[in-house]
Amino acid sequence: MRYIVKIKDNAYLDQERAKLVATTNVTVVNTLENLKCVHIDCAESVIDTIDKTGITWINQDYEMIMHGSRSTTMTAGNYWHLDAVTKRDFSTYNNNQYSYPDTLGKNTDI
Repeated sequence: MRYIVKIKDNAYLDQERAKLVATTNVTVVNTLENLKCVHIDCAESVIDTIDKTGITWINQDYEMIMHGSRSTTMTAGNYWHLDAVTKRDFSTYNNNQYSYPDTLGKNTDI
């Protein structure tokens, strides 16, 4: 399962990332330096073994919909996914889950 780890503002990102790398059964997937976030893959039971002294929070990585809740929001409009770190416009190109490849310049990476 993928998790997003938010590093505290007063902690060093490299040191906290190194702690995560050294944790058994944790795979560091990506580091977002400007956001002070690290994406990790691990089982839910492993979360308890992580040293949390320099960590603000750990959340499971879900698709993040900007307005409303997941069950009531239609797929039209803006869609964010932190794993891809992109904003996609579903107004015309969609399969109700992910946007198709950009052919007319409507989907732009941030």
